[in-house]
Amino acid sequence: MSEPPDALDPVGLCARCAHARQIHHPHGGAAYWRCGVSDADPKYPKYPRLPVVTCAGFEQSRSGPDSDYGSAESRDT
Repeated sequence: MSEPPDALDPVGLCARCAHARQIHHPHGGAAYWRCGVSDADPKYPKYPRLPVVTCAGFEQSRSGPDSDYGSAESRDT
């Protein structure tokens, strides 16, 4: 588990999680977040409702939201 995000943070833990990546809508719509933990464990939602304030699968990213899981451009969506 981890600390809750700031009250003004619209994304929550996903923005700092090594397993999450931001997906940009192909037609310019709102971006959303994909949970990489959901690939191995179906109890985690693939696209969680934001903001995520608690998550047992959270792992702090070492250098940014997409650093360990890959960028949205490098994977098929």
